Amino acid sequence: MSKSYSDVLLETMLERASILRNWRKIASRVADAVREVCPEARVYVAGSVARGEWIAASDIDIVVVLPRSPVCGRRHKL
Repeated sequence: MSKSYSDVLLETMLERASILRNWRKIASRVADAVREVCPEARVYVAGSVARGEWIAASDIDIVVVLPRSPVCGRRHKL
């Protein structure tokens, strides 16, 4: 039997909540990847997650501050 829309929605929100509870680990992995490309970069988490006010529908807002403009055409796989 297929799941109802509300069951799927509940499962999705519970999954997202589990991910958001681990936001520090995720942000740290992003920061590590950014610093591999640009060691001088500063990486911050902003928004509801940083304030501790997230809900299951929230996202993780990550701000990357570079010391200079990136070189156009130069690409790195993160």
